Amino acid sequence: MVNKNRLVIFIVMAIVVVVAIGIFLYIRSSEWTVSITSNPTGAGVYINDEYKGVTPLKVTLYPKANYSVYHLKLKKEGYEDVARGIQKTDVKDNNIAIELARNGKGAVIWKFNLGFEVVDSSPVASDGKVYIGSYDHYLYCLDVNDGDVVWKYKTGHVIRSTPAVSDGKVYISSFDSYLYCLNADNGSVIWKYKAEGMGYSSPSVSNGKVYIGSRNPGFYCFNANNGNIIWKYNIGIDYSSPAVYDGKVYIGLSGPALYNFNADNGSIFWKYDRERGIPPDSFFSPVASNGKIYIGSDDYCIYCFNADNGNFIWKYKVGGPIRTTPAVSDKKVYVSSEIYSGSSYTSYLYCLSADN
Repeated sequence: MVNKNRLVIFIVMAIVVVVAIGIFLYIRSSEWTVSITSNPTGAGVYINDEYKGVTPLKVTLYPKANYSVYHLKLKKEGYEDVARGIQKTDVKDNNIAIELARNGKGAVIWKFNLGFEVVDSSPVASDGKVYIGSYDHYLYCLDVNDGDVVWKYKTGHVIRSTPAVSDGKVYISSFDSYLYCLNADNGSVIWKYKAEGMGYSSPSVSNGKVYIGSRNPGFYCFNANNGNIIWKYNIGIDYSSPAVYDGKVYIGLSGPALYNFNADNGSIFWKYDRERGIPPDSFFSPVASNGKIYIGSDDYCIYCFNADNGNFIWKYKVGGPIRTTPAVSDKKVYVSSEIYSGSSYTSYLYCLSADN
């Protein structure tokens, strides 16, 4: 009787082992890795309603009870959702390639929350990345395809300036009074200089030099590679950012005056101020094009000067102060201004003849 019981136990255990091995082999044979790609890239991947990441993505699928089919969904803002069932026998070479279609609800591909209502920094795109500063003290580097953060660097205060990107480096000034030079690929600090005054001015980069203004004590030219000062001119800069054009650098002052420096050594070619007849309240950031300098002012006017000698050419009055940098293209000048109507502001974009 004892031997018979032992035999039964042995048979049951053998059956359990065989079943366990069978289940294990079934599970191992059912597991599979699939590569998921989308055009454009950056779509969010959900499998059985579980978020996996963004495309391109490689995932390993594990069988669960009653899962003969995996439920795949791709989601990307501005595109139609893609939902489909997948099983191992349906996918060739373990690869799924999906073409996303616009949803017709606008041209938004992605958006990124900078965390504040006010953003003074303008975005700069270079080599597949977008750089922008924020009031949360960070300079952000985002992927142009999906808006994912590639890296971010925290400065000591808010960032109101616009970054400049050149030769694998990104330059930014902050209200902590530092000018930063960062590695454009990973955000590591190459050098920084404490540009004494709050960082309203945005840097400009040309021919291995960085130009930037400061409220106190002056206007600086740095070596772009190591941060050494090449030259400096003692003028106070409030909001203006420099423009570099044809071996010269231009910057406006709240004095008011418009200065034209030799970009290499800082000697003054010319300056325009009240003594020359046109009394603007305050100059902001200039732009240079086709031998002319265009610059906005607090007196509601945009001014045009000869870039070579600083002679006044024309001015045009809009409905409010012009504190942004004008844009010039195809013999047209574009400039924005805010008009206060007594209870709120209304912003307008003006298109003017560059020759006027």
